[in-house]
Amino acid sequence: MGDCDVCLSMGDGDCSATFYNTKLVKARKPHRCEECDLPILVGQLYHYTSGMWDGDFSTFHECCLCYQIREVFSCGEGWMHGGLWESMQEYVFPNLKTSSPCFAKLTPIAKQFVLDQWNKWKGLRK
Repeated sequence: MGDCDVCLSMGDGDCSATFYNTKLVKARKPHRCEECDLPILVGQLYHYTSGMWDGDFSTFHECCLCYQIREVFSCGEGWMHGGLWESMQEYVFPNLKTSSPCFAKLTPIAKQFVLDQWNKWKGLRK
């Protein structure tokens, strides 16, 4: 778990890729973030991932905020793309504190994004 008191899980199953590459790129056309579903506009930086799983080639577009949040809260190897916020709700939000060492590593805008999602989640639980 490193120095975090909350941690994302990779999920169940074998997530091994035959090959896997992630790079930071500038959008030449609009995309949607695979994690938060917000738009990635032309000219914005985002993380482009390509890889092959079980013989199928896939690509993923992830905004810089979701990438940062996933990197900070992930513990261990591997990742199931498209499941960040479900994993945050299951593994992080129930025990998250703003004094968490992981929370402190986020940029101010990423902290606010996590707080907004956390508050929505808390509202849904009532």
